[in-house]
Amino acid sequence: AFPELFEILRRQRESWGAHVIPWRNLREVYGVLRRHELLALLVDWGYRDDGIPVRLFGAWTTLPAGPAALAAKTGATILPIAIRRQPNDHFLVELDQPISVSSSNPADLQVASQAVAEALERIISAAPDQWYSFKPMWPATAAEADALAARAERMAHNLK
Repeated sequence: AFPELFEILRRQRESWGAHVIPWRNLREVYGVLRRHELLALLVDWGYRDDGIPVRLFGAWTTLPAGPAALAAKTGATILPIAIRRQPNDHFLVELDQPISVSSSNPADLQVASQAVAEALERIISAAPDQWYSFKPMWPATAAEADALAARAERMAHNLK
């Protein structure tokens, strides 16, 4: 939404050796995966009602479908990571358990996304002072949360 800010952040990250792919550039995303390179995707970018329903810290929310869908389509493994600033201003990178997605079946996508949510819980719990979401992470109403629970149930049983 803010191209000028995106460009500043892109240039800064490029100077660190991290190439930023605009989120709509699927051709480049698939190219990275075809070359067996690392692709980092942010999943804690706020609640959206079109994501995959998961429970995060005991409450219903959603995570983006992209990581699980890409993994299912390409055979890539999801590897949750945490990058934490240390007191000496160095960074510590920690890996969580790898997550495989067996198919693009909605039930498999939901199971994988729930595994990502559980990894996110472990990562955040280990250093809550180093996590901040710029957008609300959970739905605003109980009705929305109930609808997510119902959708997760349908996904688990492959129902529409």
